[in-house]
Amino acid sequence: MIPFNDLSRLYDGDAPVITTIDSHTEGEVTRLIVDGIPPVPGRTMMEKLTHFKTGYDAVRSLLTKEPRGSRQVLAALVTKPVTPDAAFGLIYMDARRYPYLCGHATIGAVTTLARTGTLTLAEGENRVGIDTPSGRMTSIAHVRDGCLTSVSIQMVPAFVFATDQQIRGRGSGTIPVDLVCAGGFFAMVTHTAST
Repeated sequence: MIPFNDLSRLYDGDAPVITTIDSHTEGEVTRLIVDGIPPVPGRTMMEKLTHFKTGYDAVRSLLTKEPRGSRQVLAALVTKPVTPDAAFGLIYMDARRYPYLCGHATIGAVTTLARTGTLTLAEGENRVGIDTPSGRMTSIAHVRDGCLTSVSIQMVPAFVFATDQQIRGRGSGTIPVDLVCAGGFFAMVTHTAST
């Protein structure tokens, strides 16, 4: 039996260590993966995402599912950028899937990287390019008196994909929806259609 005070024997020094930093953006959790994953190859973020899905899906499960995670945790892996003027790339993941974009995780990533000194920001307004599977986005980070005071994002272009589509649900009949894309696809339902 391992003595209670000898925790060093519980850890195998040769086991890989994945370093994450948890943050929240207005209560939404982001688990930022900052070390422990080899560089993800790919010329585009979709190529990087595909490579990560096929080779590292166990990492997604480890970091986002119980007991270390939950449905509320969204993890994001920091990658090398794929466009010349981006600062970094992000691959998003949660307990069920790989969203192509997450606004709160992007804000959380910029904030975390700035506060840890990984992302250098100047006094005033800073425009930070971020590559995502949905495309390149821009974050605006404001620094005053050497302190990060706010971070906002300019999303990838949104568009309406199809209108007046029908969804049939068990016991709920047919519901009219509009399909829109804002980094990922969503079905929009009007309040009157759902009552």
